[in-house]
Amino acid sequence: MNVSRKWLGHYVDIENLSNTQLADVLTGGGLEVEGFTPLIPTSGLIIGHVLACEKHPNADTLFVTKVDVGHEVLDIVCGGQNVAVNQKVIVAPIGVQVGDLLIKSVKLRGQPSNGMICSYKEIGVADYMVDDYIEEGIAVLDPEAPIGEDAIAYLGLDDVIFDVSLTPNRADCLAMDALALEVGALLDQIVTLPYNEPVITTDSTPLIVRSETENGPQFLGRIIEKVTLKPSPQWIKAILIANGIKPLNNIVDISNLVMLETGQPCHFYDRDLISDEITVKDKIEMDYVALDENTYQLQKEDVLITSNNEVIGIGGIMGGELSKINDDTSALILEMAQFDRVAIRHSSRRLNLMTDAAQRFSKGIDPLAVFKAMERATALLVEYADAQVIHPVVSILEQVPYQRLVQVKHSHINGLLGTKLKEAVVLDVFERLNFKPELKDGVYTCDIPSYRQDISIGADLIEEVIRLIGFDIIDDQPLHLKETVGRLTRKQHVLRQYKQLCGGFNLHEVITYTLMNPKYKAGPFGLDEPYEIASPLSEDRKMVRNQLFHAMLQNLSYNVSYKNKPNNFFEISEVYGKNTQETRLAIVLNDDVVALDFKNKNIKGDFYALKGMLEVLVDAIGLNRHQLTYQKVDSEQPYLHPHQSGNIYYQDQHIGYGGLVHPTLAKEYDVSDVWILEIDVDGLLGFSPQPVTYETISKLIQVEKDLALVMRKDISLKAIQESIVKAGQPYIEDVHVFDVYESESLGPDHYSIALHLYFKTKQIYTDAEIQAVVDTILAQLAKEFGVTLR
Repeated sequence: MNVSRKWLGHYVDIENLSNTQLADVLTGGGLEVEGFTPLIPTSGLIIGHVLACEKHPNADTLFVTKVDVGHEVLDIVCGGQNVAVNQKVIVAPIGVQVGDLLIKSVKLRGQPSNGMICSYKEIGVADYMVDDYIEEGIAVLDPEAPIGEDAIAYLGLDDVIFDVSLTPNRADCLAMDALALEVGALLDQIVTLPYNEPVITTDSTPLIVRSETENGPQFLGRIIEKVTLKPSPQWIKAILIANGIKPLNNIVDISNLVMLETGQPCHFYDRDLISDEITVKDKIEMDYVALDENTYQLQKEDVLITSNNEVIGIGGIMGGELSKINDDTSALILEMAQFDRVAIRHSSRRLNLMTDAAQRFSKGIDPLAVFKAMERATALLVEYADAQVIHPVVSILEQVPYQRLVQVKHSHINGLLGTKLKEAVVLDVFERLNFKPELKDGVYTCDIPSYRQDISIGADLIEEVIRLIGFDIIDDQPLHLKETVGRLTRKQHVLRQYKQLCGGFNLHEVITYTLMNPKYKAGPFGLDEPYEIASPLSEDRKMVRNQLFHAMLQNLSYNVSYKNKPNNFFEISEVYGKNTQETRLAIVLNDDVVALDFKNKNIKGDFYALKGMLEVLVDAIGLNRHQLTYQKVDSEQPYLHPHQSGNIYYQDQHIGYGGLVHPTLAKEYDVSDVWILEIDVDGLLGFSPQPVTYETISKLIQVEKDLALVMRKDISLKAIQESIVKAGQPYIEDVHVFDVYESESLGPDHYSIALHLYFKTKQIYTDAEIQAVVDTILAQLAKEFGVTLR
């Protein structure tokens, strides 16, 4: 942000401060000054009067002149083809630096020259800074220009511009009014701001304003008639020039001045070009020609200003060609409005149209500035545009009393800052900031002015105290820490352990975005009601993720497109829902899992690989893998394969899912054969680890028995395993599936599974005893499930 020292000095006394001192004051108050430069880089220029002008005897394009600069007459050789007798010109005397040229006493083609008659371009004056700008040739001033005076001061360009970097919370300082109050508080000085009494010359108005959108909550309109279009006074021009705005005419310049003063963007319409009915609305799609004569494609979310169903402006961004001020303008409709900051920011970004107005609306403005800006603009139009008929203001909402009270304890101020400030000192700070403080029982109650939208809690008040008093009052204190033995929480330990185990599975760790596109909010095992960011930087990253499913598939798709291998990943991250936060572990397998044993045989990445990894993870934290159960996923949901996926439970608590990504969805990501597992780590940590028990290693060889069973496909393998263990008690220790076989001979609804039965190693078994146990198991399976031996 550019700040004019000259304009700031109209409101607060900074005459005794050097530029460096003023920069230090602003920076110390949190308004960091990146640097400061003169508006015009050339100094020492004076006004001269051309007394004589003759052609150079030895050069066709040069002139020999005599110029009166007040205290002497200088001989100057000039190359400007428009130089003439009796002109008032800008002279750079000997010793002045003009650009890269240091002016010296020289002879040019035999003629002495003791100075330089300058053009506007040579001294750094841009075309928008003066009315009579001459592109080629010397600068010619008004005949009344005083000889010998400072030329830059005469042009009103004797200013210093400070480049101030505002933090996002101090958008109020985009208004000179608020900035002057801030500087006054920092310097503890009185600030004099312009004030205008309301002006009305007629009691009624035909103007009607209304809103049909939630993104335009406030709109003030006023008709002003019999205005005269003419150049602005020099002081208004100087302010606009210092802020990089080209002066056009008194009406347009006043609208820009009011925005710079109050921070409230305003727009003036030519009343003769629109109707007396104005409606703020959205949900319109069309091509629109704006003031910059460019055509923009408007969409339904854009806030628009309409009159008689015609669009006359893009709300909060730019007006239109249809209703702009022109040479015949004699009556105005003034607009002062409030718009939703997020809506304006989104529209300006999409349209690539970040105007001064859009910048202010996007960052947030004083909610009461509309009323102050309306009266200020009206008063300026009366004084400088000869406005004669002033209608009453029409608004969507009436002005309501504004009050925002924030409290903080005196003890909290000193406790947080490590200071011993007196109550009188703190009260003085709040009074300088116009916070209207009241102190009762050690508690300050501050009535925050409307332009300080950044003050909402007690900590904000504490920040204001130290900001104005200065951080240098805080004494250095040695750091005192209690010596304690650090340790990890159980969760921290488990997360580290899981990362090590996943690394042992030869999985690559990935870290995906916490923010996601809202179209991905639906997914397996997703938390309800995911949060949307109020002010997202991107529409593609406006929702906080509620599951890891889509992020892992996006990552896989990216790596597959670059032909990276092996594509086996894991991620441990947080997911979020309404008042809920969970730590999840997700694993994706798209290639074989590399084995680390001496056989060096790769393991196929499939459901059983995921299941094995899950069992290792469960065992690692002291839980029992046999408490894991699986249920088929809903065949209607489009994310997982209905026959090769399952929801995972531990002791009847749903802790995740695992299986094959639905082929249709995988195709959308340009991948195939993707196996995914996602579990709730917090859910697992909710179970207490089982106590570790120790048994003597048996000296007996464990007996194993293989069975091949034929069963219906709708029967759960888990149910078969549990039935075998139950029927084989007290002899059967565990049951593992090692093969699945399907054949036309078995029928479409049946398949065969091969099982390892592990007998407990507490006794020596005879063949007859083993067969008796097997017969009992087969009988139970046949009775319970209709299972037969293959």
